[in-house]
Amino acid sequence: MIVDVLKNIATNRLAMDFAYGDKPSLNLKDGTVNDKYCLWLLPVDNKPQLNEYNRVIANSWDVALFLCIKADMDGGSADENGEDYYNEKWTKNIKPLYDMQAVNKMTMSFTCIESLTLSNFICKEVINLFDENMDGLYITFTIKEDLI
Repeated sequence: MIVDVLKNIATNRLAMDFAYGDKPSLNLKDGTVNDKYCLWLLPVDNKPQLNEYNRVIANSWDVALFLCIKADMDGGSADENGEDYYNEKWTKNIKPLYDMQAVNKMTMSFTCIESLTLSNFICKEVINLFDENMDGLYITFTIKEDLI
């Protein structure tokens, strides 16, 4: 269920390509479109909460995902360009995610789903992720669904 919710948010709300898989499979992902951001979702952990009758009364999913874009490989390397290399990656690949308010759009998408709440939100910038050299944001959070 949560995978479908996040896929819907990625494709319809954020206009990003969506991929689901573990780190090794995402590392081997081919066909990433240049100049288009992606939402790559890692497998989620569900921690159901049970009542005294062993009935599931809530689900709690730990989510980890990447909002990322394929880096320009013509930009040289850190050895060649020094600090400018990282400044360019920030300016071209990471800052636009903040400018387009991608994180805010993603979190606000959950306000339309009353049964789901977000918590423990952490957002970390990443550079040269995986073999595709993806740059962007690594985001972790918990989604709770009350069933009763």
